[in-house]
Amino acid sequence: LQQRKWKRAHSENNIRIQDTQNFKSFDCDLITLSPGGCLVKSGALPDRFRFHLQLISGDHIQGTGLKIYKQGEDQYGIKFSNLGIHQIEAIHRSLK
Repeated sequence: LQQRKWKRAHSENNIRIQDTQNFKSFDCDLITLSPGGCLVKSGALPDRFRFHLQLISGDHIQGTGLKIYKQGEDQYGIKFSNLGIHQIEAIHRSLK
């Protein structure tokens, strides 16, 4: 088994998904969050998309997300890419 780089924490927040190919945006429920990605509940999810997330601290996180796996009927694992160090640190701080 491959060990995760980041610890994940449960989250009761939303993440805004921007499907750039179909010009749609929608909110998904966050289940868990880490600086490296998240698990969301959604009816469907594009393979690659832009996202926006506002942390409880008020920090705004924006970047590119990649769908890396599907779990059950409506949960998807997302890997974050192109996040800056300040965004990574903000997510890390919000999980403590």
